[in-house]
Amino acid sequence: MIDNLQDKWLSSEDLFLYIKFFNFLFGYDVIDDSFVDKPGDPFTIRSLKGESMFDGELSIWDIFTIYNQMVSVGYLSGLKIQIKLNDFERFKIRERIKEWEDKERKQVLLLMTKIKDGEFLTLNEGDYLSGIDFAILDHIRFIPFKPGESDIEVMFRNAIDSYLDKFLNNNLMIGDCNYYKFEKQKSLLIEIIKGLNFTHEDYGNTFIIVRRVGEYWNDYEFPSFSVLHTLYALEKEEYLKVLSVYRSIDFIRDKNNVLLDTQIYINVRVSFNELFIQEIGGNSYKDDDKVRGLDAQINTSEQTWFFNNDTALLEIGGLEISFLSAPKQRKLLEGINSNKGKSVWVIDEIVDTMEHYEDAFKDKPLYWKKSLPQTTRNIMDNLAKKGFKGRFIEYRNKTLIIHQIGS
Repeated sequence: MIDNLQDKWLSSEDLFLYIKFFNFLFGYDVIDDSFVDKPGDPFTIRSLKGESMFDGELSIWDIFTIYNQMVSVGYLSGLKIQIKLNDFERFKIRERIKEWEDKERKQVLLLMTKIKDGEFLTLNEGDYLSGIDFAILDHIRFIPFKPGESDIEVMFRNAIDSYLDKFLNNNLMIGDCNYYKFEKQKSLLIEIIKGLNFTHEDYGNTFIIVRRVGEYWNDYEFPSFSVLHTLYALEKEEYLKVLSVYRSIDFIRDKNNVLLDTQIYINVRVSFNELFIQEIGGNSYKDDDKVRGLDAQINTSEQTWFFNNDTALLEIGGLEISFLSAPKQRKLLEGINSNKGKSVWVIDEIVDTMEHYEDAFKDKPLYWKKSLPQTTRNIMDNLAKKGFKGRFIEYRNKTLIIHQIGS
């Protein structure tokens, strides 16, 4: 974890992971996860990664490695964890510890009693149980604190701040070199923003920076530029606020729908303060509801879409696709069809429209919230199968983005 890194450089992916873990652990944020409904709910290591951020599934070895990193940090030993009895009993622990030494067997039985009684365990007790089977770690849920409730929050925040201070002061090394000097990173970020013709009068102070990235989230255009390190450091210096970070993917296909390339983008929603606006060179216009999608080109395509609620037929890009046999996808399309000119939907807005169209779920907004990421992907999969090559609808961190113009 950060506390043990000394002067070592973190990948952008790992930095994001640690900051996300901090936000989840102390109730500042919530991830899109089937077990997590609101900030403060228990969460697993697997849910830390988040389906919108990382490729593929975490292996049990990944989970074991992350958990071991946590155990190695002394001040995290006070973390509370929970294992559901049904999850634990599947490992048939009693049979597996029959040949253990008396002292060790009694320790496991004591922990089993705590699990049966619904008590919380400590981080180290979870580590002890993983000695029976690594897979147990996949069922451990962390119990978040309330903001400001625990001294652990102060120590964890100090560790993150210390790391960012090293970046700000050019003390982070890769081997014997520092390839990421802060002033150069900051200057490059400002030039990128200026090159995108950002106008505060039109878009306010809150917008989205989009960067294509490669392995470990290295910037595709400028491999020695880390947009996340730079933005998090500027946030620490109170130049801006990082509101959300999410990943999007473009699948590039030929005319026969053969996949040619996969392009990954990191999207960072930020809000500038006066200090940074003046440094960029501009006057602020206070309107945080206006969002600038810099590279995403939201709602600027010449392509249009039309959805018929009665027939469940979507017309887009010269294609016609039926969603008659896909009820969830149909309800979502009916929802965005209620306001064709709207390109950015906050999750609660779109859920309200879907509840309107589906009385059976009128009182179950969580049903729709949990199904939205997969439903959105299913719509795009169906479009791709029919030969559609562009971007139409995308779920990003509790926000629905529409990339085409409704007609």
